Amino acid sequence: MGKELFSLHKAVQTQIVIDVYKPIGGWKKESTSTAGVIDEKQVVFEYGSPGDIPLLIENWFELYHEIDQSLKSNEATIEIIDVEMGKDAGYLTVGKTPLKRVHKLLSKLNSIRVNKDRGIMVSKEAEALLNKFVQQVESIFNHLPKVLK
Repeated sequence: MGKELFSLHKAVQTQIVIDVYKPIGGWKKESTSTAGVIDEKQVVFEYGSPGDIPLLIENWFELYHEIDQSLKSNEATIEIIDVEMGKDAGYLTVGKTPLKRVHKLLSKLNSIRVNKDRGIMVSKEAEALLNKFVQQVESIFNHLPKVLK
């Protein structure tokens, strides 16, 4: 992976950079830093040691993969809820996309539940909405595929 990254760096570098350590044609071996100002005081920010970079890049790609899988899982969950709830024609009118419909439904149900838990009177329409959809939503969540670790 290091060779590909170095090739990419060479391809996008638009000007010659001269460095006092002269790592021409290879990776710089020395640690480096940059300076910045925080609260009107100069602060030095150390970059990762060149020897640590391959591991840091590997860790970054692992984290990226985890985030990507999590997003795909969330998208799949939204799609499952939307398809199930879409069997009710009224549900389909609350938003143009699955994400907007699911978000609006869950937000509304949560708002009604919180008000009831606080002892605040909710309208008959809100009570009917809660009764109509909350068991259905809970059933969908209970039957979602389990995440493998």
